[in-house]
Amino acid sequence: MLIFFAMFSLAYLCTTNSYASSNSSQERFYKRINTIEKLMGDRNFTEALARLDKLYASYKNRKYEKSMIFQLYGYVYSQKGDTDKAIKAFNDCLILNTLPKSALQNLRLNISQLHLDKKQYVIAEKIYVSWRNNGKPLLPEGYSLGGIIYASQKKYDDAEEALQKAINSSKQPKEDWLKLLLSIYMQSKKYQKAKLLLTKMIVRFPTNKDYWIRMADVAYLLKDHELASSVLAVAEKNGLLTTGDEYKKLSGFYYSSGIPYKSATTIELALKKKLLTSTVELFRQQAYYYGQSKAHMKAIQSLQRAITLSPMPVLYYEIAQNYVAQNMWEQANKILLKMTTSNNHQFKTKAALLLGQTYFEQKKYTLALDIFNQLASVDEASQEVKRWKLYTQQIAKFSD
Repeated sequence: MLIFFAMFSLAYLCTTNSYASSNSSQERFYKRINTIEKLMGDRNFTEALARLDKLYASYKNRKYEKSMIFQLYGYVYSQKGDTDKAIKAFNDCLILNTLPKSALQNLRLNISQLHLDKKQYVIAEKIYVSWRNNGKPLLPEGYSLGGIIYASQKKYDDAEEALQKAINSSKQPKEDWLKLLLSIYMQSKKYQKAKLLLTKMIVRFPTNKDYWIRMADVAYLLKDHELASSVLAVAEKNGLLTTGDEYKKLSGFYYSSGIPYKSATTIELALKKKLLTSTVELFRQQAYYYGQSKAHMKAIQSLQRAITLSPMPVLYYEIAQNYVAQNMWEQANKILLKMTTSNNHQFKTKAALLLGQTYFEQKKYTLALDIFNQLASVDEASQEVKRWKLYTQQIAKFSD
């Protein structure tokens, strides 16, 4: 993030200096300077430097004009990407010490920026601090540069202070400053401050979905799940969510805020928008959300959609669980009885245990005991099976 200050009107500077010679000489100097500026604007740096060399040869004995030439050398080299030569040119200009103080201060800031570009953070900071301690308030761009220098060294408190000064002293703070300050808040885990900043950023940049999503993430980190889901819901209503992952995030936030039904319908909405691809796991997740909201028939429908993709035993088992949750014993038993004849040992055992439990709930204790006895006869029978067997025996005894 490079920050270069706009060049001052070189012609204006010349007219105010005591070293300027005759009007005709001034005019020639201005014209040559203007030509070089135009070449810079066209990014014709080779020709600009060639003309600067000639200009320097003509005015090398005039201290003030030479200062301005060094300054212009610095701008050309910096735009050309030749950082070392730019730093040298600006320093040569500073040594002459003939330009107005404001121009010299901006040169120092540019030098600091160039050292930052070279990742020479200590040097950049030293120059910036000297410039900042000059006694006069900095321009907002100056403080923002300090924020970048400090942030580059992970001096987050100093960076925060500098950026706050840049923002507070500007009528319209640059978006990059706000983004950097937000990044600093996140790095230093100052989530409450990040939340307040994002509130302002959303108001100023309402169509930038990244700020809405980050606001939701910050709210989630603050365990304000209702805010997280509501912020992302507003973004969705405004048409800002455009990817399947964003809809998955919204679905998850709805679940965290205690609205699992909305989680399920959000997945459905994304499927209709063709932002999500139908997969077994996606339908299972949707079924889980429906199940958590006690919309068991919708959960069954989601699982049946998953079965059309892959008839996995676990899907039939989960359908049976949803029937059991509604006391729909006949439908559950039909599925479970079929699963107990399956060759899949894991779900055969689980299906048998659930079938025994459904018989128990229907007070069919004899049928339940037959299943629990069979399961308990297996060496690796679980403690749950043993407990159900003992419990059913006791209930059956007292019910006779």
